Amino acid sequence: MNYFISNSRYHYNPELDLFINSPHNSDYYRSVYLNAEIGTRKLFKFLYISLCGNLRRDESKGVDFHHENVNFYSNVEVQAVWKNFNIGCDFDITPHISLYGESLNYGEMSQDIYAQYNYKDLYVTLTWWCPFNKDGFKYQTERLSEIHPYRHTNWTANNGNMLSLGLSWKINYGKSFKKVQKSLSNGGYDDGMVKPGE
Repeated sequence: MNYFISNSRYHYNPELDLFINSPHNSDYYRSVYLNAEIGTRKLFKFLYISLCGNLRRDESKGVDFHHENVNFYSNVEVQAVWKNFNIGCDFDITPHISLYGESLNYGEMSQDIYAQYNYKDLYVTLTWWCPFNKDGFKYQTERLSEIHPYRHTNWTANNGNMLSLGLSWKINYGKSFKKVQKSLSNGGYDDGMVKPGE
């Protein structure tokens, strides 16, 4: 599969004594990946375990460059559900690194531990973000250009070793009594949590 993407190429102009940035199209960009997930539900009637892996190979070629990157990303999620309580954790084991043009992008290493209590349509959730990384989420970008290489690191402020409390409830409304979730929290999300009774 071939794609045309826009990259920036740098060249040195000795008359101006400057590096000039000009856009150009690369010859191609190719990405092939294999994703697999294994897990178990209701182990000992209350435990849920999921392990996800993604093997990816990226290749890009353009004027004066040819780059390849192979990456294995993995993640584990564990949940324990008992009556109205849901306790679990979600951890990235290895980082997600992708190649696009001449840029390597290092995905954020996510980690959280949470506890949730449910009473009818009310949910109370306590989440501990980045318990083993006080600096919080980290995102990096690296340019592989031989002429103008650079590395940029971005830290997400204030979420390292952070506790957040979330309140949410469901309301039936409309002709079809569709459920909508109203939430009040200082951040985070509850995607992937198993509801009691499932």
